[in-house]
Amino acid sequence: MLVIEDRKIGPGEPVYVIAEMSCNHHGRYEEAEKIVRAAKDAGADAVKLQTYTPDTMTLDAPQPWFRIKGTIWDGRGLHELYREAMTPWEWHAPLQKLARSLGLALFSSPFDASAVDFLLDRPERCQVQVAVGPAILGQTFAHGLVAQAFPKIAEDLFGGAGQGQIPVGVVDRP
Repeated sequence: MLVIEDRKIGPGEPVYVIAEMSCNHHGRYEEAEKIVRAAKDAGADAVKLQTYTPDTMTLDAPQPWFRIKGTIWDGRGLHELYREAMTPWEWHAPLQKLARSLGLALFSSPFDASAVDFLLDRPERCQVQVAVGPAILGQTFAHGLVAQAFPKIAEDLFGGAGQGQIPVGVVDRP
């Protein structure tokens, strides 16, 4: 049984709904606040952000392999798209304050070691969700987050137990 903010999650418990903000704020803090409020109005239990910077996702380079093809973003650079889509790190604290005032938990998925550091070094800790996938898991595992949060199953996770999302909870540095 997993417990998040005094809420039991598991068999026999109500579904725990996490609303994903992703890039839907369109780079405007006011939109991010609206999403948090809409998540509450829709009955969500939590809101999840994504924590990364474009520089940790890709290179700002003109080569064709850094350009998007065949979608609504055709011709645009990956770095440019990630820059537009990212949730600015300075929004985390006020969004967490808002979420808590509404009775919501706030999660974030760190995409790299610098994002893990940012989330763990903040005084207003939020729930951390680690993506289980080859690139991200390798970085966060090496950084110690997965091993620290799941010491008994970290080896299984790193060994390729599959892709998915694992809510980690608030963890302290060793």
